[in-house]
Amino acid sequence: MKRVIGRALVIIGTLIVVCTLGWVAAYFVERGLDHESLLFALTSEFPYWAPVLLLGLPAVVLIQHGRRLLVQDKLPVFAVGEVAIIFAILGILAALVMPLDNFSYVAASIVANGIERAQPARVAIERYLEEHGEFPDADDQVASAGLSGESDSHIRSILLGSQGRIIITFDTQDLDWKPSWWQRLLMMESNDLTGKTLVLVPAFVGGEVVWDECEEGTVPKRNRHFKCSGHQ
Repeated sequence: MKRVIGRALVIIGTLIVVCTLGWVAAYFVERGLDHESLLFALTSEFPYWAPVLLLGLPAVVLIQHGRRLLVQDKLPVFAVGEVAIIFAILGILAALVMPLDNFSYVAASIVANGIERAQPARVAIERYLEEHGEFPDADDQVASAGLSGESDSHIRSILLGSQGRIIITFDTQDLDWKPSWWQRLLMMESNDLTGKTLVLVPAFVGGEVVWDECEEGTVPKRNRHFKCSGHQ
């Protein structure tokens, strides 16, 4: 019986490690393996895929306990408690990094990409502030030169609003947002970002420009950076 449990722990731990690494590998392949895609995945998208790797840590410990069961004649009482705690940790981590609403992670990745694409506009606005002592408005052609109204990677437009605000409008019609039966059962809202906006609001604080991305716009909080909503 002891050897059967040991083999089971080793197999379960190995499967978790393989699935975790496979998920991360598939994530990178889906995003693209070119230099720009890898750089974006390792920077802006890091908070969205890195936590999945945490599942592999208790799984490795589980494998070690299984191997101990295969070579030891008697299983220490404290080891049984350790295995129970490991399974509890695996369950908690799985609930945290693989929520029911996985589409929110896809939408959050698109939003993060939109913020990255707006970087030239932020630079243009900060330069305008430095030269004129105030933030530009929507009709200011000098600052608008750093903006783009053309669609790019699920972004419909990036436009200038009042007081230096950058308005990012998304278009994700090409993605299949159709909810599963259990998502409909739980009455989860769609994560389709088509027509929704994220507004980057600048403020001059402590001698530098600070950009707020949490307060304005119609993009749901759950699809924004984790600092805005905990990224649930």
